[in-house]
Amino acid sequence: MRDFSLFGDNNNQANNPTVYGIRITPPSAAAIYNRFENLYIKEMSSSAVYIDNAGMDNSQFINCMFRDSKGIANVLAESAERIEWTGCRFRSGKVGNGHGIALDGTGNRYCSITDCRLDDNAGWGIVASNTNDEMVIKGNTLISNNLGGVWCDRSENSLISDNHIAGSAPAIHVDTEGFCLVSANSIHDCGGY
Repeated sequence: MRDFSLFGDNNNQANNPTVYGIRITPPSAAAIYNRFENLYIKEMSSSAVYIDNAGMDNSQFINCMFRDSKGIANVLAESAERIEWTGCRFRSGKVGNGHGIALDGTGNRYCSITDCRLDDNAGWGIVASNTNDEMVIKGNTLISNNLGGVWCDRSENSLISDNHIAGSAPAIHVDTEGFCLVSANSIHDCGGY
């Protein structure tokens, strides 16, 4: 899927927590080898992209913009393996819980978020929780995220490196981790952790 926009216009519609821009929910086996490029998804009543059930593997999101959607996060992945988000922008605009991207579920492994911009989110810029192993969070810019820049919880063998984090509450919060490397991040105007 490439080169198109979805405008949910949730400011002028009743809030519906089950309306997503794109939902990937295969019942029994993961959707594999997909490419999403140059998409602009704005103002959904819930997440711009939601990946659940059997999830998605070996796929890429390149140069996409996820903006002003309500719900838990602009992008919510509960089951994603070897997914790359590269050159994307995540901005909630201070609505809903509003994380930029949340990888929250035991089915997330080997995912990477690189060279992305995560700014002005009501929640965290990046949330990785509930066994997100072997993650790479590298070369991103995280600015003015209300709850903080990066929060990793139960995400072993992960790399958080070369990110620029500014104006967020805590910059990086690593909790219940093992064998992770946090290195060479540029942090200023942040509080805590």
